[in-house]
Amino acid sequence: MEDYQKRVLDEKHDLDQKIFRLYCFINSNSKPYGDSIFPTLSKTEQQLMKEQLQIMNSYSDILGKRIAEWEKE
Repeated sequence: MEDYQKRVLDEKHDLDQKIFRLYCFINSNSKPYGDSIFPTLSKTEQQLMKEQLQIMNSYSDILGKRIAEWEKE
């Protein structure tokens, strides 16, 4: 495995962890990620966080496709 491929794998792993934490914060009222904070944010802030999550998911999907291409080789 090339160095850049290892970096992409690490990047996807880190990104997926961040996605999970943001998803939990947005969708859960349980600790440690929710604790009912999300509903107290402004509607604008809530919407921006949801958009951020969508973009992060798209980014992760692209990294996953790159990784899948390497596995074909």
